[in-house]
Amino acid sequence: MSKPKLINVLGAGAPKVFSALGRFLDPVQLEQIATDYQRCAELGGNTEPGLVREEGVSFNPRLARVLSLLVSDGKERDPVTLRAALYAATLAVVCGAKLESFVPTELLRVVEAVEEARPSLPEAALVRGVIELDTLRHVHQVNHSVAERVVMLADKEKFLQTGFLALLPAWLQGKLEHALALQLRNVTEQQSL
Repeated sequence: MSKPKLINVLGAGAPKVFSALGRFLDPVQLEQIATDYQRCAELGGNTEPGLVREEGVSFNPRLARVLSLLVSDGKERDPVTLRAALYAATLAVVCGAKLESFVPTELLRVVEAVEEARPSLPEAALVRGVIELDTLRHVHQVNHSVAERVVMLADKEKFLQTGFLALLPAWLQGKLEHALALQLRNVTEQQSL
């Protein structure tokens, strides 16, 4: 498949994201991210276990949302960080696989750091924060009971309070705190019904 076709195929699924990437990445970098995106999607990176969506409602795939948060909200321009984010977001669904079996060598350091309790690299903390934000924003759509969501949110709140927020830029701290507050309010309202 030629480079423009691959980019166009992936761009069809997330046109705004790939358009944004095309504004600052050179063609080789854009092709690499398109290749990584396709590989991660094939590995299940866009899978969202337990998430229930209304039929017929359009939505951005998970990997595209992660890239969008990094590029649009975080103004991230580093191709290594963007590529690493795709693989880190895929980790949740590639359970038990050794990172070396599917993550390109040049990205291993960042992807491994994303998984640390307190990521040691700033770019890894950023990626982890964005993945956490995307997950938090969709808690209300999972098919878990209210009690299960309460536990889920308590775990997220505990994790954020371990000092993780201090590792993040202010824009992401605010978005995480806001998303958590909204989801906590939502489950509190559901508990009172």
